[in-house]
Amino acid sequence: MPSHWKPLPRAVEVLRKRDRDAGAEERARGKVRKRDQYRCRVCWRPTKVVHEDKRRGAGGKVSLQNSFCACDVLDGGLCHPLLQGYRIDPVMASGAEAFNATEDLVFEMTELIAALVFKDRPRPAHVRIASG
Repeated sequence: MPSHWKPLPRAVEVLRKRDRDAGAEERARGKVRKRDQYRCRVCWRPTKVVHEDKRRGAGGKVSLQNSFCACDVLDGGLCHPLLQGYRIDPVMASGAEAFNATEDLVFEMTELIAALVFKDRPRPAHVRIASG
């Protein structure tokens, strides 16, 4: 490299890092989808949408421990928008405080929300009706 070449501008380095991070995030999403067998963990509808329990803006990231599949309106379900709106609350089945999506989860929701999500379908055992 000739000595008169300038180093790459910072903006180019920032874009390269963003592209590397996006690739790592997409690989993590693929692992989450595979683990959940491309099905919503709440209602078992087929989906490709990945939900993060701890939002990225709050320091969370897409990972096997923080993420799980949740159906969206385009999949014919409502679970992802309801999770984002805190209408469905994922909690650890073991009662542990620390969230870990690789373990069994229980989904708490009101009777009204459960009626919307499951309509004419039976409610799975991992759904708990919360008061309120």
